[in-house]
Amino acid sequence: MDYHPQGPNPDIIAPGQSGPWAPEEDEILQHARARGIGWDRVKAEYFPNKTSNACRKRYERLLAKRKANDWDDQRMQRLALAYRDNRQAMWKPLADQLGEKWEHVEKACMDRGLKTLQNLASNHSRVQAHHARRISANGSSNSADSYTFDDSLNQDDSGIAMGLDAVSRRSSGNVMPGWNQILQQQGHH
Repeated sequence: MDYHPQGPNPDIIAPGQSGPWAPEEDEILQHARARGIGWDRVKAEYFPNKTSNACRKRYERLLAKRKANDWDDQRMQRLALAYRDNRQAMWKPLADQLGEKWEHVEKACMDRGLKTLQNLASNHSRVQAHHARRISANGSSNSADSYTFDDSLNQDDSGIAMGLDAVSRRSSGNVMPGWNQILQQQGHH
């Protein structure tokens, strides 16, 4: 039985626009390429509202995404060895900027995880921008009313607090201290 899926419904998409790629279209695209079909034919048979170039670019992005998520044992071993050889050089500049030992910065970052650090930085930027707008509106940063902390910026919908002074209560019931609390425990302010 020959696999010949239908492409997107051309009546749904406005002329001159191809629209976003649906997961079903990704499957069709990957299957067509696995069968060795060229880009012009892929476009003609399955994606009449997309260009051959758009099909090729989407396919390349799908391959890159798959490779980024495909960490086999050999690739992980290479990463582990490279990390071992470069970890001090990676963490020392950040530690020097913070006035900390690089091993402590590495541990803090690894314990918290990439997403948590990104969220903390993003929330901090939002709070700073909010603070700057309040100062601008009030004309002074010395006014007691010029800044009130918006606790909604300090939490996401997971129930895990994200700000510098936040205390996170995870589903396990464990209380996780915020960054400022950790630094205060270490004698920093």
